[in-house]
Amino acid sequence: LQFSKVKSSPMQKKRQEIKVSAVNGSSEKHAAATTALFGLVRRVLRSLAFATGHGNRKLLRRNAYVFAAGLCLTFNTGYINGCCLSGVLKSCGTGVPVSAFTSAYTNIGLALGAGNAVVASGHIKMILSFMVGAALSGFLNPRPKPRCITPRIGPSFLLASVLMVASSVAANVHPAGREFLYLAAMANGLQNAISSAYTANLIRSSHMSGITSDIGMIIGQMLGGNFQNVWRATVLSGLASSFVFGGIASFY
Repeated sequence: LQFSKVKSSPMQKKRQEIKVSAVNGSSEKHAAATTALFGLVRRVLRSLAFATGHGNRKLLRRNAYVFAAGLCLTFNTGYINGCCLSGVLKSCGTGVPVSAFTSAYTNIGLALGAGNAVVASGHIKMILSFMVGAALSGFLNPRPKPRCITPRIGPSFLLASVLMVASSVAANVHPAGREFLYLAAMANGLQNAISSAYTANLIRSSHMSGITSDIGMIIGQMLGGNFQNVWRATVLSGLASSFVFGGIASFY
C-alpha cells in the first residue's frame, strides 16, 4: 500500500507555526514565572532561617526567664479576671472585668450620657483601684531598671498577694458588694506595673489589647520581609495563650 503525502496549504503551515510559537511562548512565560516564584520563596525562607536561627533564638534564650515569669503572671491575671468576669463570685451573678479598662472608659461616657451617675461612679472606682495598685508599685520601686531584679520587687509581689487574699475574703463575706472587685483590680494594677517596668513594656500581664496589636504589627513586618521581631511575636503569642488558659482554669 502506498500512502500519498497530503501537502498542506501555506495557510495551514502559517497556522501551525503560530500555534507552535504560542505554545513555546506560554511555556517560556510559565517557566519564567515559576523560576521567579521559587526564587522569591527561597529568599524568604533564607531570610526567615537567618532571622530565627541567629538573632531570634539568641534573644529568646536571653529572655527565657522573663518569658517564663510572664507566662505565670498572665495565667494568674487571666484566672483572676475570669473569676470576676464570670460573675460566679457575686450573689447577683453580674460579671465585672478587673484587668482591662478600655470598656470601662466607654461605659463611663455612656453612663454620663444617660445621666446615670451611679454606674459611672462604679466604673471610675474600678479604674482608680487599678491606678492605685500601679501607684503602689511605683512607690515601692521608684527607679526601676529594665531586666534588673531589685530588692523591692519581692515586697511588691507580696503586697499583691495580700491584696488578693483580702479580695477573696471580701468576696466570701460580702458577695453582693464590689469591694473584692476593687481589691482584685488593685492587685492586677500592681502586678502589671511590675512586669511593665521590669521588661521595658514588653510584658503587660493584665490586658491583651497592646499585645494583640503588637502581634498583628509583627506579622505585617514579616510579610514585608522584616523578621527581626519574630522572637517578640513568639513571646507575645505565648502570653496571650497563657491568659486564655487562665480563663479556662477559672471556669472550672
